[in-house]
Amino acid sequence: SLTLNNVILGNGTSAVQFVAPGTSGNLLTSDGTTWQSTPPVSAWTTSVKTSDQAITSNNTTLVNITSLSFNMSANTNYIIRGIVVVQHSSGGVNINFNGPASPSQINAQVYGTSFNLVSLVATNYGTSSVIFETAATASQSWTIPVNFIIKNGANSGNFNVSFRQATSSGNATTVRIGSYIEYRTI
Repeated sequence: SLTLNNVILGNGTSAVQFVAPGTSGNLLTSDGTTWQSTPPVSAWTTSVKTSDQAITSNNTTLVNITSLSFNMSANTNYIIRGIVVVQHSSGGVNINFNGPASPSQINAQVYGTSFNLVSLVATNYGTSSVIFETAATASQSWTIPVNFIIKNGANSGNFNVSFRQATSSGNATTVRIGSYIEYRTI
């Protein structure tokens, strides 16, 4: 008898083979030998900030932004994109993008969208850090789109997004919920 909703596969001179659908949304894929029901593969891995993160009176120490990091493998190429949303009442903010030491290439584009923002479009080679600084202005909210292509060298390690105040202030500088990065290997 035939099993309801299964796919029937020919199996040479042996009995026919059945593949069950598995989970909703699965695809019928081949491993080169046989067919199987597998979930679709997403080319991008996404990391989203699920809560606000604030700092005050800090213009010297970079603080990693929770959730906006991932481990980079040695000798692997990456595309990274995302949006960092920052709110600050005075003094500006530094956003830092840092990865393992000695990449063979970094191409970085960091865009500002606020009138009082110092925009940076940078292409850097042979360095492991790109710093973006906003202007020291009155209360502002910044949405900062970022794009990277990184050819990582022989060192593995974390790609981190971090921040600090450009000018120390008792007023909070906050990276907002919904900021995200996503990455894939190429």
